[in-house]
Amino acid sequence: MTKDRKTDHPHIVKTVGVLGGEARLKGHRISVELIADLFRRGETPEDIAEGYPQLKLAAIYDAVGYYLDHMDEIKALLDERDEAERDPHAYMVKHGFERLPNGGYRPRMTFATP
Repeated sequence: MTKDRKTDHPHIVKTVGVLGGEARLKGHRISVELIADLFRRGETPEDIAEGYPQLKLAAIYDAVGYYLDHMDEIKALLDERDEAERDPHAYMVKHGFERLPNGGYRPRMTFATP
């Protein structure tokens, strides 16, 4: 069983194998990145709580606090997501995938030479 790694915020954990190990709200698969993005777009914690009624307001405030304390980390995640949305093909190639004839992607095959 994978164990949550505590952070300096009581409602925020990181768990290997859950959301890529990124910061998330404890007990949920909702990332701090998502909360930070909504907050950056002008939503208040109360607005976010209306859209995610399963979250406690204190946890949302803690996620905003985590974002403010770790802006470089969260900004890097948001920038990467924005890059993937702007040009999905370039993003996939950059991360080692090749396009298949049917339009999907697979990891680029590399072979070691003896």
